[in-house]
Amino acid sequence: MVALKELELMDLHVVRELAVPSVEELVLIKMQNLEICGSLTASPPLQFLPSQGDQKRWLPSLRRLTIHDCPCLTVSHPLPPSALISDLSIRGVPTVPKMSINSGWFTIESNELSVLDDRILAFHNLRGITLLAIQNCLNLVSLSSEAFSQLTALEYLSIHNCPNLAKSSIMSEVVLENTRSTRSLLLPSLKSLVINTCGITGRWLTQMLSQMQSLEQLLLTDCPAVKFLSIREPSEIEGTSSLVSGVMTSAQDEHQLKLSYNLLCSLKKLRIHRSPDLEFCGGKRDFLGFTS
Repeated sequence: MVALKELELMDLHVVRELAVPSVEELVLIKMQNLEICGSLTASPPLQFLPSQGDQKRWLPSLRRLTIHDCPCLTVSHPLPPSALISDLSIRGVPTVPKMSINSGWFTIESNELSVLDDRILAFHNLRGITLLAIQNCLNLVSLSSEAFSQLTALEYLSIHNCPNLAKSSIMSEVVLENTRSTRSLLLPSLKSLVINTCGITGRWLTQMLSQMQSLEQLLLTDCPAVKFLSIREPSEIEGTSSLVSGVMTSAQDEHQLKLSYNLLCSLKKLRIHRSPDLEFCGGKRDFLGFTS
């Protein structure tokens, strides 16, 4: 008997429970009353539902996953469920952020998401992605350094319209509740960092940049909490300090972006745009040797 490789279900309003075998393609569209899908839903257990100790192996052969407009479906496991997925599209599922993988781009978007960690995304299944966009997450305040450290191949990171991300007025509460978010992000392969319309502070970005080994492009647009810019030697950058201690610093230190000389040497493009209050704490000599 030939094993089933593709399963596509659309507009089947009578279906409430679904047991899914290990397929390569799974498409669920407009399943208005679907509540339980084996291998995606934790309870009640179904025939194909993995145990808690076997969560990393649900649908191990899945390469394409599409779930659109399934308003009753509860997805209780982090996504994607397989490291082989190259085509992912999730939208219209209340318990899951909108997300997609398309031509190597992984995009996530959510109005409800406050902390992005391995309870939301299966980061161990995203180790091969090179492009990540986090966008329109209006309530996102924190990124888990532990989870993001698994993205060792990530080369391009875009953060757009996340006005509360790492905002100093609320970070003290977040880090106390979620200690995994207190360290700076470790992204050893990152070459391009683009941040638009975000609440990140200069200190948060300084800590993140201090871990960058290969960064070539840094673009900041409309980041009002970055108010001061200075050039420092690597020994002066507090790259490994905790964000908890950051809330105790002076206002200027909290909002100051400190770029190391070594980072400037590796950058091919640096642009800070729509920051009318930005002040440069230094002199022209700090940029001697660099071309425009």
